[in-house]
Amino acid sequence: MEIVQANINHCESAQDLLWQAIAEEQGDDALISEPYRTPRDNSCCVTDWTGLAAIWAVGRFPIQKVVSHDSEGFTIAIVNGVYFSSCYASPSWELERFNTMLDNLFDDLLGCNPVVVAGDFNAWVVEWGSRSTNSRGEAVLESLSQLNVVLGNVAQCCHDT
Repeated sequence: MEIVQANINHCESAQDLLWQAIAEEQGDDALISEPYRTPRDNSCCVTDWTGLAAIWAVGRFPIQKVVSHDSEGFTIAIVNGVYFSSCYASPSWELERFNTMLDNLFDDLLGCNPVVVAGDFNAWVVEWGSRSTNSRGEAVLESLSQLNVVLGNVAQCCHDT
């Protein structure tokens, strides 16, 4: 499966470019933070209740089951036997709100296998390219340690100063 994760930052042209790239590369799934818009009543798209974390099954494999979409900050769906989670945590959230979202996310994912967790946590961790690790990053790493996952981040964070 070909998967892409992106933060669209509510930008229409960024979302249009993402769809063009997915079509050209014959992508299967898009895990999107802050989409510009999401289709309503569409079986190939699921979002959290805020609409800021989305999973779009746009290729060969449909969404088999929506596992979670009633939470704030994440949604989970099964596509081709894989549990996909798309996440978005606003940088304005207090640490307690952020930790509550993480607890809910990883409670829902516990025992799920295989799993892909992707999104914009607005967290900094040296292991994925940040210059330092902040408290959000520590919380994400601690939560990820509960799952059988491998860090697959290839981009470097450029927002931590």
